[in-house]
Amino acid sequence: MSLKQAHTAPRPVIAPDLIDRLRAIVGPAGLITERADMAPYLDEMRGLYQGDSPVIVRPASTAEVAAVVRACAAAGAPIVPQGGNTGLCGGAVAQGEVIVSLGRMNKVRAIDPVNFTMTVDAIYRPMPPSTTGCSRCRSAPRGRARSAAISRPMPAALRSFATATRAN
Repeated sequence: MSLKQAHTAPRPVIAPDLIDRLRAIVGPAGLITERADMAPYLDEMRGLYQGDSPVIVRPASTAEVAAVVRACAAAGAPIVPQGGNTGLCGGAVAQGEVIVSLGRMNKVRAIDPVNFTMTVDAIYRPMPPSTTGCSRCRSAPRGRARSAAISRPMPAALRSFATATRAN
């Protein structure tokens, strides 16, 4: 049996009105219901696991995340959170659950050069999505920045700070 066939648990039933409630929370840009647009969120990057979901919810703030989780809990709908969607164990591959993708939460909130820290939203991608695949594992291109963080250069703000710090 392949890993794609390993998931045999019954699929959760999602109330039809939940999708409308989720759309009201995140707006049309934060909701994906078209099957073709869902593919990057449903497939594990190596092709070992394939998921299924009635909807991909993409909140843009922590307040929206909280509202989405409350709405799903009230409807009894299970969720699968997805961060960068780079996991290799299949844990973020939904099997009928609502996917809550944090990909829209991608802003730098603060840079603290004294403590060498950055405060960022859930996902920070300073470069456009990779179309060449991962340079370390030579995986095939996916059209999304799944593993681009491995080969992406340091953001200019941090690079100039790091250079100035090393000179002192």
